Amino acid sequence: MPRVDLDYDKDENFALFKTYSWKDTEVVATDPGMHARIVWYIDRELEKKGLKKSKDGPGDLLVRYYAKKQEGLKGTRLRADTRCPAARDSSRRAWTSRRCSRVPC
Repeated sequence: MPRVDLDYDKDENFALFKTYSWKDTEVVATDPGMHARIVWYIDRELEKKGLKKSKDGPGDLLVRYYAKKQEGLKGTRLRADTRCPAARDSSRRAWTSRRCSRVPC
């Protein structure tokens, strides 16, 4: 699940702001499709709050996001003695997905 951290001035009265525009940033999602989804979701949430995207010039608020990609897998470790229940011989097998398959030793 993605983690979202918000940073804003908690003493500011955001009810006074009516428009917003995007501020360029160097650290955006590297996948263009992911970048488009992030911008779309943020636009949607700001519009739910009553803000309108400025069509000409900077808005009352400048909005930007930062993205950080973390590679890796989550799950449980495969124990060395795990065998496929269907395997009755001494060949090594392990679970992958929902079916058994041979894995190298």
